[in-house]
Amino acid sequence: KILSMLGLVKGIDAYSKTLALDADLKGRTLKEFLEKSIFKVSMHEGYWNLHSPGNNQSRKIIFSTATLLSELGQPVKLEFTGEINEEPVQLELASNNLSDFVSKPEKIHLDLDATFSHSTIKLKSDIDVPVIRQTFRTALFVSGKRLDSWNKILKVDIPPFGPYKLSGNFSVDSTGFRVRNLKTIIGSSNLGGEIFVKTEGNKTHWKLNLDSQNFQIDDFYIEGFSLIPGTVNDPELGKKPSIKEDRKDPAINVLTEELKESKKYPGIDVELQLKAKN
Repeated sequence: KILSMLGLVKGIDAYSKTLALDADLKGRTLKEFLEKSIFKVSMHEGYWNLHSPGNNQSRKIIFSTATLLSELGQPVKLEFTGEINEEPVQLELASNNLSDFVSKPEKIHLDLDATFSHSTIKLKSDIDVPVIRQTFRTALFVSGKRLDSWNKILKVDIPPFGPYKLSGNFSVDSTGFRVRNLKTIIGSSNLGGEIFVKTEGNKTHWKLNLDSQNFQIDDFYIEGFSLIPGTVNDPELGKKPSIKEDRKDPAINVLTEELKESKKYPGIDVELQLKAKN
């Protein structure tokens, strides 16, 4: 009911094999009841279909355990173990006090930690209510082994760069998502700037405006192409070129052409601007 009021989901479509409720109930009005009572709801072996009111799409979450806890003067907490798009996940979420939702607050607090087999993600923000795609903004912190591990969950194509750490201001709207004030480390390279991912249409379109203090070419080697012109399948790949050696084409032009012609990632278009100091 609360999530429907916030505009996050439409209706309730859920199942749990078992459900247990522990409660210490006090109060005479609904607001007082929620302020002074303690609730703990535990569920096992079930699923929850999330129906989005924004795009009428649904996503099934399967859980082995889910616990919702509301204590005196404390934020509502949800602890969850299960699968999202067949990806195992452990999730912890904290929000406002339960009584705040009765008064329909203008903002809600969101503190989310999720651990996948390949990555960890943290979201932290105060979000406008009702939560609509045009106003969803949050601080984002992500780290993991390889970026393409997110392909199944996000339903996009991402090259297999990594290991990585990423932080920035994350926002979602009806056309896709954006990361501003980006700070990321991929391998030994550090990057800043902005990423915009347009998910409308048949292809995912990535637009990246990046600045790098230190850019290591080998961190971005993908089977079949390199950022250094003429080095694909070259036995001397990695050999340091002479200072006087002249290159006909800038490396960034080669990267752009290789990505356009790539058959390995048919579902992705990339527009990249990169400035590297070292």
